[in-house]
Amino acid sequence: MTAHFFAQYLSENLEIICVFDKNETPIEFFIQQKERLNVDEIVSAKVVSYNKVLKGYFFETSKKASVFVPSTDKLSEGQMHHILILKEARLNKDATGKITTDEIYCPNLKEKVFQKYGPLVELQSIKWGNLIEEALESTIPFSTGANIVIERTNACWTIDLDSNKSTQSFAQLNKKALPHIAKEIILKNMSGMILIDFIGSKSFKEKQALLQEVKPLFQTDSRTRIYDFSKMNLLEIKRKTTSTPLIDVFYDKNGNKTPLYVLLLIKEALKNIKQKCTLTIHPSLLPFLTDDIKSLVNVETNLNFKSDFFELKEI
Repeated sequence: MTAHFFAQYLSENLEIICVFDKNETPIEFFIQQKERLNVDEIVSAKVVSYNKVLKGYFFETSKKASVFVPSTDKLSEGQMHHILILKEARLNKDATGKITTDEIYCPNLKEKVFQKYGPLVELQSIKWGNLIEEALESTIPFSTGANIVIERTNACWTIDLDSNKSTQSFAQLNKKALPHIAKEIILKNMSGMILIDFIGSKSFKEKQALLQEVKPLFQTDSRTRIYDFSKMNLLEIKRKTTSTPLIDVFYDKNGNKTPLYVLLLIKEALKNIKQKCTLTIHPSLLPFLTDDIKSLVNVETNLNFKSDFFELKEI
């Protein structure tokens, strides 16, 4: 998909770049977090232990985050190495990396985006909260009366097509859904196993036609591999895991907004307030407040607030 615009959010601990098409519809998010291990980053790390089952070593990095390095080399506990991060942490799994002789390095996110999409025009005044929530929607209309429904389990992502009240044929709807499915996979940064359940029973001819239609949609996405239809008529896709799925950046496993997301929303809300105000939060958010926020507000805590809720009141 051709990109025309980008928008950047930058804070003390979080950087987000979103790429848009010519209609200013989001295509892909690129995210780096200061406190996490980011893909393509090189960090200093200490050998902690060897795992015989996994055949590799666990390292503690300079960010106090663990990374697993598959290796048959003989390493000693306490040895220091530089580690290139290949996969970010996900679903209670540590990040994965490899030993490198290269120097410590943090990727320039804008350069990374421009390298993939070429020069882009920057959009201003983006409402990041709205943009993120829309990107995380699990039910996406793609034709009159028809929806794509996306769910994630520990094992895989599932994408189900629901014809609902559409008057179009199943074959038409299946074909029409394909570009929307491809867009959602990249936008949400899905990875691992992805199963797609198309509408109705499908003949061999129709399944082959769908395969031929879907493959070009991922031509520029080297992470994605299209397999075939299973015996249960589910299209199987495998997408290589590198960076964190979008939902895991902004929500925790309990469905609460992450502290970094709450800070983003607080900053957006502060843009609309003309005078000093009181910010009321749950005490668990206190360690995450940045100096630029604290300089603009009086902070109060309330144990009755949810950990991802805040309130702003003008003084």
